Amino acid sequence: MGEDEVYPRQLGDRYRLDRRIGSGGMGVVYGGMDLTMRRPVAVKLIRSADGVSLDEEVVGRFLREAKNTARMQHENIVEVFDLGRSGGDLFFVMELLDGESLSTRLRREGPMTPHEAVHVARQMCAALGVAHAAGVIHRDLKPANIMLIRRAGDPLFVKVLDFGVAKSYAPDQETQLTHTGMLVGTIEYMSPEQIMAKPVDGRADVYALGVVMYRMLTGAPPFRDPGVPALIHAHLNRTPRPVSEIEPGVPKALERVIARCLAKDPADRYETMADVSRALAASLVPEELDLPDLEYKGADGADPYATSDKTEVAAPVFDDATVRLERPPSMELPAEIGDAEPNPFEEDTTTAPRKFLDDITQVDRPEPRQCAMCHTVNPPFQRACSACGVSLAPDEQEAVRARVGSYPARTATSQAPAPPPRSGGYPVGAPMPTPYSGTAHASGRVAASSPSLWTRLLRWAGLR
Repeated sequence: MGEDEVYPRQLGDRYRLDRRIGSGGMGVVYGGMDLTMRRPVAVKLIRSADGVSLDEEVVGRFLREAKNTARMQHENIVEVFDLGRSGGDLFFVMELLDGESLSTRLRREGPMTPHEAVHVARQMCAALGVAHAAGVIHRDLKPANIMLIRRAGDPLFVKVLDFGVAKSYAPDQETQLTHTGMLVGTIEYMSPEQIMAKPVDGRADVYALGVVMYRMLTGAPPFRDPGVPALIHAHLNRTPRPVSEIEPGVPKALERVIARCLAKDPADRYETMADVSRALAASLVPEELDLPDLEYKGADGADPYATSDKTEVAAPVFDDATVRLERPPSMELPAEIGDAEPNPFEEDTTTAPRKFLDDITQVDRPEPRQCAMCHTVNPPFQRACSACGVSLAPDEQEAVRARVGSYPARTATSQAPAPPPRSGGYPVGAPMPTPYSGTAHASGRVAASSPSLWTRLLRWAGLR
């Protein structure tokens, strides 16, 4: 298709080409529409050169490789929807990505930060790891084949493109797009064994990933010699300049990861993409600080706490069930210590009979309280007399004694005096009966003759 073609243009019965997105060594990419599914798509055409039809063997190899690419399902690999042929051209249809290539990003903004570069590189490792597990080597990994889109809030979400020129190394070594001996890929990102047309495996993509990381951190590939021969010589013989010399802010651990990826011998590189991803994640962990050794050493530099200098404790000697500590002669106690006063806090270990007190000291307890009104003996904590109800408080009792006087005590079990009759009174001249007129009580004690309770009550009230 020429540059002056008018769009939209129909491709077969299903696809419409609306605009040209870009072109590469193997074809042109168009933005279009899937008329059947009604969704936007990207269509890549592999065109015949100068009107010469593609060789059927090349077509067969391309179709097999395109099918291998389509069956690799991963979020970081572009999704292939369809594969077909139109006239003398081959095409395959894939998802349309709204973003920019890593190459465009580096040209516009320059080098990335170490965290950004590692984030992008680890996504590339994930995609290439899936491809290698399917037996496919990319062989043309470069910033132009890495798309950066925004997804789930991540502006650096990676999509790896151009698996159409990949090489299958398992199980059919002959299924590759180019003829044997033909140089495939981009020289700036090509591994030494790929340049020498030797058998390649996933470690060739590890080398290309190292070149891409070098450019992400420094803004340029490790070798920029003019001309293909000079670049080939550099990849085969020269060691790239350390990344930290160009960008001092790059961690040393990350620099070592890149250097190992760029090893000339595939055996010196990482074996798998999973190994590279783990090394990249660990490269951003802060390294231990070079702090001074604060461990104490003796004057001669020896450890004063070495095992040979440990204090040895003599084993106890058991004699007649008594534990006795053997002391050296120099540690014998002085004789005068035996005449010292005994320590009252020292535990008594003698077997002599102990003396016990014959009498047990009795704790002082409060005495019963006697009512000054009725002479009833009440419990110690009684607040009011259980017989007459008079308060047993000391000041109240003193006031009662001052009015009534002191009389013999009466226990709470003694019979209380009978109250006066409610009406009629006593006969004139008849003596008032009292319970204390020589009457014997239940306690066995004969009460002395004394005024009755009511007489004392009237006296206390000041009415008699």
